[in-house]
Formats: sequence, structure tokens, C-alpha cells
Amino acid sequence: MTTLHGTFEPRFAGLRQALQRNIASGQETGVSLVVDIDGERVVDLWGGHRDTARTTAWEQDTLTNVWSIT
Repeated sequence: MTTLHGTFEPRFAGLRQALQRNIASGQETGVSLVVDIDGERVVDLWGGHRDTARTTAWEQDTLTNVWSIT
């Protein structure tokens, strides 16, 4: 089982669980998610793999396309 790394406030435990399920089920190869609210980082999670063969771990500094919601 692939573990998510990082931090999250307890009120976002459900979000962390959903990301963990997606990685464990194979729906996601790798993931990185940061949520800032009013300038405060409340979620900073990453995990899974960088490649579809699942041989290279997703790290905190893995480069990816960025989508932002404001």
C-alpha cells in the first residue's frame, strides 16, 4: 500500500482518506495537494509514484502541472 506523506489539519482527515483510497485503488498514480486558507497552509500531502510502472516514488518536490482554485 502506498502511503501519503505530509501534514493536514484534523478537519481535513476525510480529504486525506479520499486521496489515500484513490492511490490504493490505482485510480491515481501519484498525487500532490496543497490547500492554503487565508494564507495558512492547512493541507500539504503527496504520495504514490511518478511513473505508470510505479517504480519511482512521488516526492515532496516532484514537478507537475499546476492547477489552482481561488
